[in-house]
Amino acid sequence: MGFGAIIATGDENTLLSDALNDCLIEVRVEQSLDEPTRFGIRVREDFSAGEPMAAGAPELKKERIITIAVKTDSGVIGLVRGPITDSSAQYTLGGPGSWYEVHGTDRRIELSRQCYQHAWEGRASDAAQKIISSNNFEPDVQDTDKNYTQNTQTLNQRGTDLDFLKTLAKENGYFLWISLDVSLQGSAGGGLGGIGLPGLPGGSGTLQVSEKAHFKTSPFRSAGSGELPSIASIKLVPSVDPAIRAGVGDDCANNVTGFQVKEDVERPNTASIAAVDDKSLNADSTTADDPQSAIGTKGKTLTDATGLQRSLCVTSAGNAEDVRTRAQAALADTGWFITATASTTAHMLKGVLQPHDIVAVQAVGSRYSGSFRVKKVTHVITPSDHYMDLELQSNAFSE
Repeated sequence: MGFGAIIATGDENTLLSDALNDCLIEVRVEQSLDEPTRFGIRVREDFSAGEPMAAGAPELKKERIITIAVKTDSGVIGLVRGPITDSSAQYTLGGPGSWYEVHGTDRRIELSRQCYQHAWEGRASDAAQKIISSNNFEPDVQDTDKNYTQNTQTLNQRGTDLDFLKTLAKENGYFLWISLDVSLQGSAGGGLGGIGLPGLPGGSGTLQVSEKAHFKTSPFRSAGSGELPSIASIKLVPSVDPAIRAGVGDDCANNVTGFQVKEDVERPNTASIAAVDDKSLNADSTTADDPQSAIGTKGKTLTDATGLQRSLCVTSAGNAEDVRTRAQAALADTGWFITATASTTAHMLKGVLQPHDIVAVQAVGSRYSGSFRVKKVTHVITPSDHYMDLELQSNAFSE
């Protein structure tokens, strides 16, 4: 069995050389909803004429772009693409047991390196579109409502592009994340294997990679409608059933090694808002509710869990609609009151999960069997398997 990760280096995404590919020990990728994805690659170190092989390899130099993907029965799935930012090494007496490890972050880190002061006009989504496009990402931007002008109020940036985009996303109930569209090119295309498939030759081809930066709600909902798309239309991997079967049964169909679920109902489910005009100091009062509908069909939301009202008190400068948008964003976040953790492998699940996927959880009782959003995935890929530790969340339970 070959190593279960496909690794490419450089701007041209050239596959890792045979010398390094044969020495891979472990690949680790940590993904979450709205934080940059981190990765680590550990290789067995060897020495020639007293010099380390891996530490001196040009493919693993600082700032070198690394792309990590995995191959499943349905195609190649990209996990991360970004520069190497740091490294570590362990050297043992005699050489055997020595290793070299590099770490990095997806290309969102490139948006955090320079500070800017700029007064934007137009909508927040217009600013996001321009920043994303200028950094060579394919933009997938959902429109925001408010229009900023010099005559009324500008949208002021005082920091890095990454901090600015994350602030805009949070205030509008959006997320900022990157997805990869990956395909194999060259002579490697026919011979590359993956999880449970033949070996992965290094250096025999390239990856074709398209990076898309998303600035939008997750799951998608139209502004003001609160409507989620049909869960049946969202698939993790097109050719497999996207389901986690956690319960122990007679049919041995469970596909996770552990599953824990927690329900926290002491969260605000409505907002009482006081918007204060910064010139006249007059206050305008309004209310807000979670704009999301239940993630599953016939699901019950946070308010249904106890029937109680818990208020989020918001007082802020600005007009009522601005403050109401920020309050709705906060309530959309607190509305995900059911969390779960699970451990599995790509072989057991017959697929690969990533944040923002919607997955069906089955066989854990009627209350918690239903749809969950993937919040975080830690991938650990070794020569033996592709392990995944999952964090899931839902904003609804079933009766």
